[in-house]
Amino acid sequence: QAHIGTTHIAVSLTSWFNQRGMEACYGAKNRGTEFFSSLQSYQEGLNQEGGRISYGNFQAVLSSKDRTGTGKPHIFVQDFGNDTVSAAEEEQAGLTVLGIGSRPWEMEHGILAYKQLAGEENLVLICNYQNKKSAEKYAKILRKNVYCFPLDRDPFSVTKEKHRLFQKILREGRG
Repeated sequence: QAHIGTTHIAVSLTSWFNQRGMEACYGAKNRGTEFFSSLQSYQEGLNQEGGRISYGNFQAVLSSKDRTGTGKPHIFVQDFGNDTVSAAEEEQAGLTVLGIGSRPWEMEHGILAYKQLAGEENLVLICNYQNKKSAEKYAKILRKNVYCFPLDRDPFSVTKEKHRLFQKILREGRG
């Protein structure tokens, strides 16, 4: 669903992997250069060289062809936004993260998105805005562990809370 933080989570995850020394790169599926133009206006100091963008621990490519330009990253974080159909069709995913809305009016859409991706082997559900009540409600309905993404203003920074969350997800066998 639009505006629930999927890009924020993906940028945060990419930054976290790189901070930990695991080479990672972000790509925005089906959104191309207009996404990165808005990203550059948001964060002054982003560097762009050819089809690659960097800022602190964050690395990104403008398109999948740029992904192989200077060597493949160990981890590729692909942001599908609200396109769960394309995400379900992705064959190379080692881990699929579904960001779901925490507000009552967003839950129906979150459950529908989960059903579209339920066949994914390593599916992780993340409820945004540190809303534990909503995460517990999702977990009860879907019978699946649901993590809470912390309140966070800067997707490029790796806070203690985000570090704990991502570490827990990977430690617990990817959801």
